[in-house]
Amino acid sequence: RNKRKGNKRNECKFIRRKGRRHNACRKCDKGGSLVECHTCLAVYHLKCANTMPVNVLDKEVIWRCEGCVQEDGPTGCSYAKFDDNREKQHRQNNMARKQHTTITRKSVMDQQGSIQMHDTCSRTGQPIGKVLHVPQQVEEFINTILQGEIVYSHPDGHCLRRSIAKIYNLHPGVVIQYMRKKCAKLMQAQTYMHCEQNQTWYETVQQRPKEWDALRNNIPDTCVQQEWGNSSEIQLWSIITGEVITVLDIDQQQAVTYLPDLEANDMAHSRKRKRDRVWKYARATPLHLVGGEHQKYVDQGDKTPRYMIYGQAHYSGIIYDHRAKEEEKASGGGSGIGRQDEE
Repeated sequence: RNKRKGNKRNECKFIRRKGRRHNACRKCDKGGSLVECHTCLAVYHLKCANTMPVNVLDKEVIWRCEGCVQEDGPTGCSYAKFDDNREKQHRQNNMARKQHTTITRKSVMDQQGSIQMHDTCSRTGQPIGKVLHVPQQVEEFINTILQGEIVYSHPDGHCLRRSIAKIYNLHPGVVIQYMRKKCAKLMQAQTYMHCEQNQTWYETVQQRPKEWDALRNNIPDTCVQQEWGNSSEIQLWSIITGEVITVLDIDQQQAVTYLPDLEANDMAHSRKRKRDRVWKYARATPLHLVGGEHQKYVDQGDKTPRYMIYGQAHYSGIIYDHRAKEEEKASGGGSGIGRQDEE
């Protein structure tokens, strides 16, 4: 996957993350002409990221956001060009890349050679935050149909945000930032989710502690029970991403699917706001039917849902290649340059 230009080989070792990115800049939360991070879902305007090479729009140039660089090491793109003030720092980063990447990969690769995404106990190094007593039918669905796995999340009160973050290859602090910004927009537009029409909830999400923005994977940071994530946050994230999210609730023996669809309805409890926009809430199906529901998405050629599992007051994410069919269908389309334009 390393691109060549003439006889020069790109020394960047990072594989491009497949699939569509977010449609708003991570820094200013606005659309427009955006540059994609090579290894995550983030997109930025040229003016909003100070780590981009001056020739970032060239096809052969690979750019990764600051968060990915901090987590996995410098990009090391051979074709990237920087201004004089940053050229020295760029050379130093490239010199440190090989050592940093070796250490990082050694710490996250398991014996089979796949990325180890589980949160672990700092004392024993063993995975922590497992949903217990998963029914056999659910295990078969995850292992056979999805061909995925459950990833463990610290049971520190942020397990829902951590699970979302793992599914989307983000840190939980970034998830919290997206939710805060979305709630601010909904309140400004007087738009409320059908499942959560209490304005206090939106204010609470918007006013969450700023230190939560720094929450990172595999670093526990306990919050009180009143601050735990709930189903309204799942619905909110479905709207943010525009994707369907299904939670396998083993306590209630049902699969709850959250939809990002938008519809206009009258709100019976509010006479001041007419024709307020309201998002549809989730739908629930018996847990043993989840395989059939998933197959409907596949048969229709639709993007399959993201999945989480819930049990014993704990959430865990489910990782699987949910874009494989969509990408196969869409192969050959798009420029592949790594930029998005506002429709």
